[in-house]
Amino acid sequence: MPNPSRPFRPLPQEPRRPGAIRPKMLLGVPRMALPLAAGLVACIALVLMLAAPAARPPALAQAPAPTASPTLPTWSPGGTWRAVHSPKVKPLFQAATTPQGLNAVHGVERPGGGYFALAVGDKCAIAKYEGVGTAWTRDRSFEAQCDGTHVVDLRDVFIRAPDDVWVTARYTGGGGLERDCVIKTPADRDDVDFDEGCGLMAHWNGTAWRVQSNLDMKINRLAPPINALNMVYDQATAKWYGWAVGNDAAFDNLKGLILEFIDGPNGGKWQVTSAPNNNAVDLRDIYVLNKDEAWAIGEHGAEAWFYRTEGSSADWSRRGLSGPDHLYALDMVDPLYGWDGGQRGRMNHYDGNCHDTNPETACWFDNKAYPVRSASGQPVTAMEIRGIDLVARGVGWLVGTKVDSSSMIAYLLDDHWTPVGVVDDPDENLNAVFMRTADEGWAVGAKGVILDYRANAPTPSPSPTPRPPSATLPATPTSTASPSPTTGPSATPSATEDRPTASPTVATQTPSGEPTTPVPSGTASGTPDVPASATATETRPASAVPTVDPTSAGGGSIYLPYARRFVTRR
Repeated sequence: MPNPSRPFRPLPQEPRRPGAIRPKMLLGVPRMALPLAAGLVACIALVLMLAAPAARPPALAQAPAPTASPTLPTWSPGGTWRAVHSPKVKPLFQAATTPQGLNAVHGVERPGGGYFALAVGDKCAIAKYEGVGTAWTRDRSFEAQCDGTHVVDLRDVFIRAPDDVWVTARYTGGGGLERDCVIKTPADRDDVDFDEGCGLMAHWNGTAWRVQSNLDMKINRLAPPINALNMVYDQATAKWYGWAVGNDAAFDNLKGLILEFIDGPNGGKWQVTSAPNNNAVDLRDIYVLNKDEAWAIGEHGAEAWFYRTEGSSADWSRRGLSGPDHLYALDMVDPLYGWDGGQRGRMNHYDGNCHDTNPETACWFDNKAYPVRSASGQPVTAMEIRGIDLVARGVGWLVGTKVDSSSMIAYLLDDHWTPVGVVDDPDENLNAVFMRTADEGWAVGAKGVILDYRANAPTPSPSPTPRPPSATLPATPTSTASPSPTTGPSATPSATEDRPTASPTVATQTPSGEPTTPVPSGTASGTPDVPASATATETRPASAVPTVDPTSAGGGSIYLPYARRFVTRR
């Protein structure tokens, strides 16, 4: 706006040259207004530049940072491991020579309350847990499969519900087509109990065991030993997804066996995957994160990753080698955190390398060398790690072969593992660990060993010292009625539960023309007590621990009293 105190002074005019014509318009703008227009444009550009956010390089905006170290909980185990069954304490599997070893353990919450778990092992051994407390019982429902000609060693178990259970196994013995299943003593001690024999999958439906035939699995002749399986329930598709892994079958031109679960009636089925792989090795363990992602590990340090995105193919190719030592155990919390381990106490930690879009980031587990350390801080190397169960990032347990006449069980603290003692230590090799929560779990091992872990009960406050009666007045006793005891939850199942009473028959369902199923039909007694109405969804009972569905990808939470914080539970 012009200042009225100053007279208007026109802009100076340049002198007109003879014959020149001064343009009055330039690009539709009066020539005298051009300096004003230029200034206005410059002001607008400055305002826009100041208001706009700073531009970031595309690489930084797109690349995730999965390798960033998360803040791990500082925790210390608040419980005690105790042997509840062993050759020294209440043995479940007594034998004249060597009792059966237990190789795997898994459990779920009953829909109506209580807990159900199974531990499986050699020579058709099954131990069953129901209700509360520490009591396990021997289950004989599978023992008819070990008929004297065939010996079935159960390798792994996964329970979707008490009446919906899958097991993997290795069997030995037989003749004819089964000549490849006859056990021999391997020259390499590293492969003992795995390289010889053949494999099978079996399903429990609450009444009987059904052995899936090789033809159902799309295997032409014989299946190699099947060592491990894992499954996950997908809420979006309302289906179960799973994978099972086994040995390199030289007799059937199969590389490291990989079976994919096909959900459907009668418990579903397993089939050899069509996804290519370069794993000409024995695969020992597997973990399924979701329907599109899983990891498998095995001998010679094999780490194979299955990863599928929309519109892309997927395979089970081996990734960067973290080390040459055989791997026997694997567990993951989420796609960016996990551990594996095996021979000589070697372990590797996954922190999301394969999810990093930086092409210079190697897709592998980071080699952590020997992270199991003694109380003095020395690496423990004279052992094999056989089982790992992670409750959350930075929270978990592992088990392995015994060291210095002590059972090996250790807890995770930051980036290393610390062994702990066991009450009534059985001094045996431990093969698997399963944590129901951070405060409760089990470990199983050789000779039918079952260890139970429970959080230590808080120390009760001391009762106040009674005051003596007054010296001047006689004490008048007051009659106090004893309160009625509170009735706790009964460990005995309700009589109204629908439980099978008839002994199951083993159905092999061998199609016409298929070679005789190596596990004969028979009748077994002592069927697992399971409700017929059980569902496939795992729920936690109402307690101090929040409800958790370990099969869901999103997970939940558990409360650690000793850490006073929540941690994620898969």
